[in-house]
Formats: sequence, structure tokens, C-alpha cells
Amino acid sequence: MPPNQYMYHYDVEIEPSRCPRRIKHRIVEAVINKHSNTFKGRKPAFDGQKNLYSREEIPVGKNGVNILLQYQYSAFRLRIQN
Repeated sequence: MPPNQYMYHYDVEIEPSRCPRRIKHRIVEAVINKHSNTFKGRKPAFDGQKNLYSREEIPVGKNGVNILLQYQYSAFRLRIQN
């Protein structure tokens, strides 16, 4: 990473929490694609558990953002916050 470049960290919470890491990756990817206007072409990195990293700030506000998503016959709640 070049000097003077920031890395932004976001906490991610997915409910239900007892789903496999690969499903969590797919859920985050689906949210990024579905809300492309919020992410504005950014492709943040997700560790598969609770951390999301981005080179550019994601506008989640001070209270974070809650997103409900239907994925493969199940409903998930995703929360992203600073």
C-alpha cells in the first residue's frame, strides 16, 4: 500500500451467525452488488467472519447500516458499522 493511504475497517455482523464462512462471503458479495450505489464500485475485502476492509470510506453513517437479504431460501440480516 502506498504511503499516506488509509485502510478503513468496518465491523460486520451477520445473523443468523451460525452459517458457513463461504455463505457469509456470498452474502457480503450479494449486498455489495445489490447496493452498488452505496459502494460506488468499491470492492471491500471481507475476512469471512466479522471484518470488512476498504481503501475508500464506505458511507455507513455513525450508527451503521442494517440490510435484510433473502439468499438461497433463507433470510439474513447484515449490519455494517465503523
